[in-house]
Amino acid sequence: MRKDLQNYDKRQKFVLDDKDKAILQVLFKNPRAPISVIAEQCHMLRDSVRYRVKKMEEAYLIYDYHLIINPKVLGYEYFSHVFIQLEP
Repeated sequence: MRKDLQNYDKRQKFVLDDKDKAILQVLFKNPRAPISVIAEQCHMLRDSVRYRVKKMEEAYLIYDYHLIINPKVLGYEYFSHVFIQLEP
């Protein structure tokens, strides 16, 4: 585990609302998208987006900008990625 992730409060659960989810959808597509682009795509003010992204960073929901979401912050004990490759 990265050193900076050891600092997040494991007891505190972060609750996502629809606006947070919309921001994360934009960031999934382009983790380096400027705040102004995210705000435009989410139909929100830039200051609101900046505030919400900062809160998600402080809660360690978002860390690095590969957009790796920490599922434990959302209250999930277990999380797995399943990749299936189908042959054409």
